[in-house]
Formats: sequence, C-alpha cells, structure tokens
Amino acid sequence: MAAREAGPYRNGGRFWGNFSKYAAVGGKREPLKVRGETVATRDIATAWKLFTDRKRMYEEALARAALGLPLEVRAVDGPTLVECAEEFLKTRALMVDSKGNTVDRERRWKQRKLGIMTCLSTQRLRQVKFVDLLKPADIDAMIGELLTRPTETGAPLTASTVRGYVMELRKMITELYDDGRIERHPFERAKLVPKEADPSALDPSLYLDRDETRRLLDHVVNSAQVPFAFALVSLLVYTGMRKEEAMRLRISDVDCEAGLIYVRRGKSKQAKRDIPLWPRLRKRLEPLMCGKPRHALLFVSVVAPRRNPDAADVQPIDSIDGTLQAASRRAGITKHVTHQMLRHTYASARMQMLHRTVTGTLIPVDRELIVSEIGHADAELLKIVYAHISRDRVEQVLLDYGEQEMTPEARAELGGKEQSARRAAGYAARAARRQAGIVVEPLPSTDEEKAERQRHARTIREYVRAQGWMPQVAEERLKASPADITAIMRGDLSRLPLSRVRMYANAMART
Repeated sequence: MAAREAGPYRNGGRFWGNFSKYAAVGGKREPLKVRGETVATRDIATAWKLFTDRKRMYEEALARAALGLPLEVRAVDGPTLVECAEEFLKTRALMVDSKGNTVDRERRWKQRKLGIMTCLSTQRLRQVKFVDLLKPADIDAMIGELLTRPTETGAPLTASTVRGYVMELRKMITELYDDGRIERHPFERAKLVPKEADPSALDPSLYLDRDETRRLLDHVVNSAQVPFAFALVSLLVYTGMRKEEAMRLRISDVDCEAGLIYVRRGKSKQAKRDIPLWPRLRKRLEPLMCGKPRHALLFVSVVAPRRNPDAADVQPIDSIDGTLQAASRRAGITKHVTHQMLRHTYASARMQMLHRTVTGTLIPVDRELIVSEIGHADAELLKIVYAHISRDRVEQVLLDYGEQEMTPEARAELGGKEQSARRAAGYAARAARRQAGIVVEPLPSTDEEKAERQRHARTIREYVRAQGWMPQVAEERLKASPADITAIMRGDLSRLPLSRVRMYANAMART
C-alpha cells in the first residue's frame, strides 16, 4: 500500500518530463504517455490542462501527507464539499410546504448558509475538499479549529455558536448520506460532535405553570441589595426578555401611552422588537420611572458603586439569581428557577391566551406573534423549545397571573422578617455546634481539602435534588442552617468549613 501511495510523486517527474518533451516539438499531434497510459492530445492547451489537473492532485496528496492524513489519490472530477453545499442551499431555498410557503425563510436560510460555509472555510476541510473523503477525524479537527477561531472582537467563538454551525453541516451531510451519495456518515464516529438537542416543549421542568408563577411573584421580596426585585422579576415574567435586555432597559424604552416596551439593546440586531406592556407590569414600572431622565437606566445597581467607587458611569444590575432562588424556596417550588425558565414561562402563557382581531373575534394567539415577542424569527423554535404544551386554557386577552398586589413597604417588611428568621436559625445552628464541642472551624487550606469539600457538597446537592427536598426539609434532615443549605445548593462554598460539610454528609448517609 505504501508503494502505491508513493506512486504519484515518482510518476509526477516522468509526467513533467513527457510534457516538456511534447511542448518542445511545437504542439504537434503526438501521443503523450502519462503513468503508462497513451493519451491522444490535439493541441498544447489540452495537454496543459491535463498536466495542471494531475499536478493539483499531487499537491493535494502532499498536503494530506503534511497533515498526517492517508495518501489518497483520486480523480479530480468528483463532487466537492463546496459543490454539495451550493446544491444543498439551492434546494433548501426552493423548498415549499403544502401551502406553497417557503420552508426556509430568508433569515433562516442565511443562518444555514453561514453555518455551512464557516465550517467549509476551516483549513482541515479545505484540505479534504471532496465529500466522499470526509472522515470523523476531519470533523473533530474542524470543530477544534472553530472553537479557537477569533471573532471580530478577538474573543473565540462560543460553544453554542460552534454547535449551531456544526449542526447545519451535519444536516447537509445527512441528506447526502440518505440519498446514497456517500457510503459512510462521518459524523457518527466523530468524538467532538455535540449531541442533537431533544425537543423540550413537553418537559414540564423547564417552565412554570400559572399557579407556580403566581406563587413565585407572591414571594418575591425587595431587599437593600435589590430594592426593585419585584418589578424586575415581573418584567421577566410578563415580557420573556433575556436577562441582559431586561437589566439594561432604559426609561425611554418603556412607552406607557402606546403600551409597548421597545427592546433596542438586544442579543443582536435581529433581536430588536416591541413587546406589549401589560397593565399589571405598567403599574410596577411607573414608580421607577418618575423623576428620572429618559436616557437613565430603569434598574441601577446598588452594589456596583460599593465595589468600584471610582466608576464614573452608572452600572446596571448584573444578576438576581439569589432573589429567584429565595422566592422559589419560599413559594415551595422545587424547580430550579432561572431567567431562561421565565422566557419559557412567558411563551407558554401566551400560547394559552386569546387574541382579539379587528372585527372583535377572539382567536388563539398566532405563533408568529409570540415568536417575535421573545426575539426569534424561526417559529420552529417556539414549537420544539419555548412554548410548552399544557391542558390549561384561559380566556385572557390581557396577560395576568393573578398574583396579589403589595406595596413596596409591605414587601420590604416581608423580606426583613424572613431575614430575621434565617439569622435566628443560623444562630441556633451555631449554638448547637458549640454545644457539641465544635468551636473553631477553619476553612480548608490545601487543594486536597478543598476538593474533598467540593465532592461532599456535590453529593449532598445531588441527593437533595433527587429526593425532591425543599430547603426547609433539608435543613431539618441534615441539621443545617439555612445559609449553609443555600451555599451548598448554589455551589458557593468559599465560607463553608470542611468539618461542617463532612457533618452534613454523614447526616445525609444516616437518612
């Protein structure tokens, strides 16, 4: 096999000598031998084309040898990756459904083209060139190159972006494989290929139903660190905005007269959109807008000036994860509530509502309208990702979860009472440790101790979630303080001694 693979380089010299001899006779019609084959040539142009094609084949073999790939010499007239991509994209652009509508909208088609062409622009796939020479090792090398490719800002491509590009190329290769144009699917044995996402529209753990949403809003309290927590959580629940979009909202983006919220600083230019300003949300945002200039931020961080007093610009809040976790714990919600879950919640709630047409008829809300409100242009994402199906239906034209209205003072008082109760529980747990003889609890100093603490905390966290325990139950079963349970469940162990984590792990083993 090695002798055959080395053949092109040995015969290449003979080919060049034959061509030089042929050119010296002035392009007369004489037979030309190439690798033992007699080729009838008419003129010098035909011979030159034959030479350049073979020379390019040898150069490709040399490039594959430099990359450590098998030396495969093949005809140069086979289908290339670029040709297959052009044919695939042209076919997708012309595909229509049963109603005559284009399957891939213009923006979706451009995204598909960007993903495929970005993959084909990598050095590894440019070296492979032909589609039937594509191997799993080539796919892994392509993914590794994409993960290190810098963007315009200099930062590498994110893993989610690379995943989207690779999935587009995989769809093209799958179609070629299904049509029988290639014998093996190179993506099947590749090690770095991300798994295809399962449809999540039927997963109830990814969104909150109306009762859970009402309970969550009822238990959100304002604090000294986040004095506008209830208004911000209400904005996320009643608009489905992304975290960065909501926290960077300005006064001018809220139009109370038109009843709209304008998203102008979104994830991308395509994410710019208008969202309805529902009556309940309007009542909660108006107090935050009074007396402020139109260019001011709606949610200004209270903690940022303390961390960086020299900062000249007003900084927005960066996270309310603690507020969401605390509210879900008080409300008795076992799901892990995040900003993304609230986007799913909004899309699902809108799917259950009705829309009033210009003639006054009530009809289900159009999916195209919902997908535009959450900042996407592909309605397929709404069906398989965001809009979770529920048997509950409400005859609402205006979105309302039915939560109770409380004054900011009442919510602050509620938060103060809870903080006092948690502090008292912490004091009681500390007194119990002192009574048991545990007085000094040093923090871990070595890497082994830190790794052991992290391992025990992970075991406790997985066990609590598997049992479906609420924080109050975990505190009772493990004899732990609320602050320690919160630290373990969040993974924030910077102030938690190793001896205490060991004690909780032993208590868990006895349950």
